Amino acid sequence: MYCHTLHQRKQWIKKNKPTFLKCLQEGVRYLMRMLQVRNCVKLSDGVVFHDSATANLLSEGIFSDTHLLTMMYIGEMCFWAVKYEDCSMDTAERKEERLQFRDIGMQILHKYVSVCEGPLHGQGWNTENAKEILNILQ
Repeated sequence: MYCHTLHQRKQWIKKNKPTFLKCLQEGVRYLMRMLQVRNCVKLSDGVVFHDSATANLLSEGIFSDTHLLTMMYIGEMCFWAVKYEDCSMDTAERKEERLQFRDIGMQILHKYVSVCEGPLHGQGWNTENAKEILNILQ
């Protein structure tokens, strides 16, 4: 949402592109850490689930709607980073430091779509924007 608002003010982004990209990189890193706070539940003989959909979600590391929203936010932030990155100005050193926004965005959004159309099908989760971003990132 914030990036969409800034996109309407393209002059600001042109003047502050390094700051904008740094904020996106930090934002994606922080959100990825949030997703990794809890480990995925390993499905084994010792764990009994009465609902296979819940078991699938937990095994994917999705413990709440906050995790799903975070996945969508990461995908959107990666989209904006790919849109505004200027690869020609990057040195080899900076490329190593920089997140691979395209790869991260595609991985997270594929998982988001898979979960929303799988175990959470019919629960009100929309995948249209995620699919649109995936088509652009590919």
